[in-house]
Amino acid sequence: MSYLNVTNVSHSFGGRQILENVSFKLLRGEHVGLVGANGEGKSTFLNIVTGHVLPDEGKVEWPGKVSVGYLDQQSTLEKGMTIREVLRTAFKDMYEMEAQMLELYEKMGDASPEELDKMMNTVGEIQSELQHCGSSEHFRTGYRSTEQQFNSGKNSLRKEMILCTNGRKKFSNA
Repeated sequence: MSYLNVTNVSHSFGGRQILENVSFKLLRGEHVGLVGANGEGKSTFLNIVTGHVLPDEGKVEWPGKVSVGYLDQQSTLEKGMTIREVLRTAFKDMYEMEAQMLELYEKMGDASPEELDKMMNTVGEIQSELQHCGSSEHFRTGYRSTEQQFNSGKNSLRKEMILCTNGRKKFSNA
């Protein structure tokens, strides 16, 4: 099964051809790495694939119900955010669906039979959507793997964003 189809994608930026007739299929279980020098179009390509930028030509298709988690290198970071909070933004939609489902579970105890039936249907739809996204356990496993890497040594997901006097942003050493 193909998770991603890219067909004859071309894109120019500032009069410079960055992508020309790019085509490929990403099949279930496959992994892709983008390698190239600065300014060669890696971020532009990811923005096209995730739908944040439209290609000049060609098409990008995510067959079925595929959900993409993407953490942009130019993410909006706010003072006080922890690394954990920044990483979770890539899976924001899934966390929101899960929270909605848990809220429904809490309300079920006090629901009438008619309300309970509606809630069960909604929970079933959310569970189905999470499974199509790779299941909540899948996105949590990927997140935990990243979390373990950050929590080793001097790194910590609890570090907070601070603003420097030169306008740059970095994470505290606390």
